[in-house]
Amino acid sequence: MEGTRELKMGPRRRLGGVLGGLGLGGAVGALMVALMLAGVFEPAERLAVDGLQRAAADPTRAADDILLVAIDQGSLEMVEEIQRLRFPWPRAVFGDVLAYIHRGGPKGILLDLSLQSTDHSDDEVRGTESDAHFVQALSGAGKVTLGVTLRPPDPTPASERSQALLRRMALPARAEGPLPAFARADPLAWAILSSTARFGFTNAVVDEDGLVRRAALLARVGDQLVPALSLATVLDEDMLERLSVEPGELRLGELRVPVDDQGLAWIRFHGQGGVEDGRGRTYPYLPIVNLLISIANTDHGVAPPVPPETFRDKWVVIGATSPDLFDLRATPFSHEGTFPGMEIHAAVLDNLLHGGFFSRIPRWGAALLVLLVCLICALAELAVQRLYWSAVIAGGTAAGHLAAVVGFHRAGVVVDLVVVEVGLLVTLAVTAYANFLVERRSKRQIRNLFQHYLDPGVVRRLLESSTTLKLGGEKRVCTASFADIAGFTGLSEQLEPERLVEVINRFLGGMTEVVLQHGGFVDKYIGDAVMAVFGAPMDLPGHAAAGCRAALGCQRKAEELRLVLRPLGVPELRVRVGVNSGPMIVGNMGSERRMNYTVMGDAVNLASRLEGVNKDFGTAIIVGPETRRLAGEEFVFRELDRLRVKGKQEPVEVYELVGAARDVPQRLHDHLELFERGRRAFFERRFEEARALFEQLHGLWTEDVPTRTYLQRCLTFQAAPPAQTWDGVSSMQHK
Repeated sequence: MEGTRELKMGPRRRLGGVLGGLGLGGAVGALMVALMLAGVFEPAERLAVDGLQRAAADPTRAADDILLVAIDQGSLEMVEEIQRLRFPWPRAVFGDVLAYIHRGGPKGILLDLSLQSTDHSDDEVRGTESDAHFVQALSGAGKVTLGVTLRPPDPTPASERSQALLRRMALPARAEGPLPAFARADPLAWAILSSTARFGFTNAVVDEDGLVRRAALLARVGDQLVPALSLATVLDEDMLERLSVEPGELRLGELRVPVDDQGLAWIRFHGQGGVEDGRGRTYPYLPIVNLLISIANTDHGVAPPVPPETFRDKWVVIGATSPDLFDLRATPFSHEGTFPGMEIHAAVLDNLLHGGFFSRIPRWGAALLVLLVCLICALAELAVQRLYWSAVIAGGTAAGHLAAVVGFHRAGVVVDLVVVEVGLLVTLAVTAYANFLVERRSKRQIRNLFQHYLDPGVVRRLLESSTTLKLGGEKRVCTASFADIAGFTGLSEQLEPERLVEVINRFLGGMTEVVLQHGGFVDKYIGDAVMAVFGAPMDLPGHAAAGCRAALGCQRKAEELRLVLRPLGVPELRVRVGVNSGPMIVGNMGSERRMNYTVMGDAVNLASRLEGVNKDFGTAIIVGPETRRLAGEEFVFRELDRLRVKGKQEPVEVYELVGAARDVPQRLHDHLELFERGRRAFFERRFEEARALFEQLHGLWTEDVPTRTYLQRCLTFQAAPPAQTWDGVSSMQHK
């Protein structure tokens, strides 16, 4: 019955733990998801991606077919000194640069410069001539893309030239997905609009913290779709025919570009921008003044420092790096705003040509990840119920997630890092608090259960080390003992009720004190008997020896009580003790409304029977065979009989606990040896020899009841020998 109850309660408790873990993990996960969707973690997530970008950056992976021509500070100073030209230079200068680069056979040229209105370098006439020279160079320079600035919605209407420019830029396609929206374009000179050049917008996408991490490849201006500078450069007929914008992806022919929910692509930067020790950190740089010198040298038949072949099969990006021209940006590699804008276009171009844009897992994927991690960790941490192991689980999961994030990042996939790590930390804190509440309740339960039945030191050990206590049912080898007042019925008839209660309380208190001193647990009081257990609820090494010491201590305590109670007219108080060791079921037993921590099993029942066997042999302490074996040589035992107790078929050897080995005198050892010789002769059916030995012992030890018992048995069997099937086993008919 009790075993069935325990089987029912175990799954219920486990189900409660699972539901608790699901509840806590689900609550933390839901909170993290709500905060994530509200954008709370987005700034930190972006910084995490920045850190991963910097850690994984490898300039050797940058495209080797991209070349940057920089209008740097040195070029501005030299051109002003030599040609007396201050920036902005006449467009004819850029026409010459385009023509010179084209001689080398580049794949394409991107001009990231402001070309609004007519060139007014000297006067309007010369400006018009300069534009004409520039347009002529555009016509003969192959694939050239000019940068255009788009303007956000404002009250200013689009001019005729702006509308004409947008018509030139517009793609013959429509996009259904989300894209950045603008109202108009800064107009260019009519001459440039009539050229063969391509046009693409140069607007940078700046996040709330001022950094450029993403790029808009397409944008809407009214109902028109326009490309960015880098995309306009690489667009071909196949791309245009199969261009589409879908949630999470921009399709350009065979090219697939992952975009976020705003239609923006996350740029993979291969390294820090700019120049160091005269060389580009990621892409090769050429100061534009070197091209101007090369053009002049070629015109005069002198070898140029930069020959046209330098640009063969290159994508050439022309732009400004001088701080005076205000085209420096803040990026994951340059929070101070020193990253050249032209190099951002180069990075986007690199990603378009060779793949590399990051794809970020969708919001629902990040939400599912957070929920799963919080749920699993909450379940695991509640299962271990130890702060140390909970921290190990959370730390291991965090490290595993970080490793996965790094691995995915290297593969081009951005996985949310911060929200998961914070979720793990919060889950650890919440489950630690939940475990604290459970532990506090468990300790209160332990204290309530055992404070009156265990030594205070043992209770403290239980509270400090709850792993040693299992309040559910379990099988364990322990030692049980029963201590009872001999002749209690007669005693109760002789004493007044008040005096009887006083005697019983003194006896129970004294026995309890002895049990607790030896590390035992007072299971219950049964009338005038004390049931004690050694080895539960905490493991007790040497529990059999502890039970024997406690039994001897009970006899000493009984002697003390006899001296105290004798003047009160209480008859001689004698105690009988039964001790037995073996497998027992220990745990909470009882009903749903009332439960007690106790032990049960055959080994417990035998201990109770052995207490009663003392009446037959006139002894004080009898132990079972397993107790005799486990107790070792610390004690002196006398084997009394092979006994078949009531309710059991298998006989057991029963032993009298004579005393601690150090306290037993030699004379008593001699008596015990003589007793064993007589008992051996008795069981070998040499009854006459056994009788002689027991008669000899009786003369030396007249008060020994077991000797008289065996002497009587010898006389009986001499007169009427037992049957040949006699096995020497005695049957106990009472409990």
